[in-house]
Amino acid sequence: AQTIYPESRALVSAHLAKGHTVAIISAATPYQVDPIARDLGIDHVMCTRMEVENGRFTGKIIEPACWGEGKSYAAMELVKEYDLDISKSYFYTDSISDLPLLEIVGNPRPLNPDQELSAVAFQNDWPIARFYDDPRPGFSSMVRAGLAFGALIPAAITGVFSGALTLSWKDGINSMTGTIGELGTRVAGMKLAIKGQENIWAQRPAVFILNHQSNADVFIASKLLQKDVVAIAKKELKYSPVGPL
Repeated sequence: AQTIYPESRALVSAHLAKGHTVAIISAATPYQVDPIARDLGIDHVMCTRMEVENGRFTGKIIEPACWGEGKSYAAMELVKEYDLDISKSYFYTDSISDLPLLEIVGNPRPLNPDQELSAVAFQNDWPIARFYDDPRPGFSSMVRAGLAFGALIPAAITGVFSGALTLSWKDGINSMTGTIGELGTRVAGMKLAIKGQENIWAQRPAVFILNHQSNADVFIASKLLQKDVVAIAKKELKYSPVGPL
């Protein structure tokens, strides 16, 4: 109970207050899910059930398992039993394995989605909610960030060699930009989900404006643009304590 996000409790309470039929649809067993349902005041549980004979587990599950397509099946059984409207229903999940059910409800709601589900949600304009235990970045995140910025060094070396081979400053810059994008995003563990990528080259010259939302901007921009770009920044940056850019 202590691991349930307060925001999740508020979501459940809000749906219950509206008189909605609220259910947990989970791949876990009732021995895991039922206590959570009781704690949250949820009456309906659809989950993976184990076969029991003479008070003992047989080692088999009762098909279909409540996972993947099985969750869609469970949801539709609930819809039939209580005469619900699936087109007005909500489904919250963090896993790409639940895509079959997300695709049939009217209001898919990725919640703390994994990397693959984040990409699918972005491409389908599904609203994403993220709840956090601790706003501080974890050790692995800091390591990935360090590796990503460390990629600037081999990128610069690659650019120098490429430019020297062709005696072209432009080729050197293009090589460095491409390497920053490819290597930087890879070591940082970033996978980009892109909409409208064709617009990058649809019309040139063009101005691309970064929203400066994070330190990942330089790697994302380099990954997308790849070549034939010139960076422009405000002149006040030359007074930065870390030196001119």
